[in-house]
Amino acid sequence: AYFHLNSAEWFAVASNSTFPDTSGTVPPPVLLLYKWDTSNCSAAVACPVELTLFSTLEIDYCESVVHFLSGGRDYLIYGGDNLFSAITFTSLAELSGNRVAKAVNGVARFTDLSINIAQPAYRLLYSTGLLGAIQGADFAVSVGEPSLLKLSSPAHEALFAAVGGSAFASQPVLAVIDLGGNILVDYTPDPPRYINASLVNSTTYGPHALLSGRSKVQVINGRATFTDLAIDLAGWAELTFAFSSTSTYTANVTVLPGAPYALVVQDDAAGGYAALPFAAQPTVRVVDRAGNAAAGAPNTTVAASILPAVPSFTDVAKPGGSPWSTSGLSNGRARAFSVEGRQYLARVDAREE
Repeated sequence: AYFHLNSAEWFAVASNSTFPDTSGTVPPPVLLLYKWDTSNCSAAVACPVELTLFSTLEIDYCESVVHFLSGGRDYLIYGGDNLFSAITFTSLAELSGNRVAKAVNGVARFTDLSINIAQPAYRLLYSTGLLGAIQGADFAVSVGEPSLLKLSSPAHEALFAAVGGSAFASQPVLAVIDLGGNILVDYTPDPPRYINASLVNSTTYGPHALLSGRSKVQVINGRATFTDLAIDLAGWAELTFAFSSTSTYTANVTVLPGAPYALVVQDDAAGGYAALPFAAQPTVRVVDRAGNAAAGAPNTTVAASILPAVPSFTDVAKPGGSPWSTSGLSNGRARAFSVEGRQYLARVDAREE
């Protein structure tokens, strides 16, 4: 069901999963309510739509969802198999301040009322137990000054399960908001302003982690979209986005090891006698792209084998009993052969018998 409510577009969908999750349990049916945001549209085709999940409601069963109006209120009706239910909406807007004013000389003056969500048309209801209620005129609440930062969608929390050395699968999009949480969709300051990403604290399985990628992004239409951020070492890190000294957003990032990528010799073999174990046995690490102990490494086997000796020439014998000289040789012949597992090269100087 797609509908218009409170100057915004909404999309309601029922999810009936028939597949078990990792624990073997089939999730219950849910009704999902998304805000349908096309504020970033600049073309008639390939228009980006940002779906922000606002609410999740567990339900019994659902084959369809329908929106309708009744008595000036919005409802969703959902169901199937002769089982139907209806729900209505409560406002996300909050009226703050002292909402009760005492009449003095017949005049009740309110002094600090405010509404958090920007919207073109609000209307207040004033009531007293003796005289009933009246409505005021419509008025607008506009977006305020840039004050805070937030992730533009809760879905972007998925980025905080990162893999060491690889760009986040879901890159962060930070939004500049006012005190009420409204995104400043028309905010592209001149001169440009930027949001900077940095690692404040990190506790890793090795040295402190490093943040790579483009960590300084310009704010355009109230948002800064990062594209290639990555953290190298596995562990835990605190990633902070800063718009100003007072406007920051901080999130904890868990960096997981990546897939096996390479072998690294940690300890070389050394010493020992023929047919006896080496005095120092070798150790080899299976690592991901960033050098972390790779995920799945316990299921990886590493085989050791011997390499041929590095070729080198050692003068062994020459007619006359002394090693030959390598100077002045010309027009020589050579023959290679093996004796008792060792390789030999015999050569003859054409000037000698």
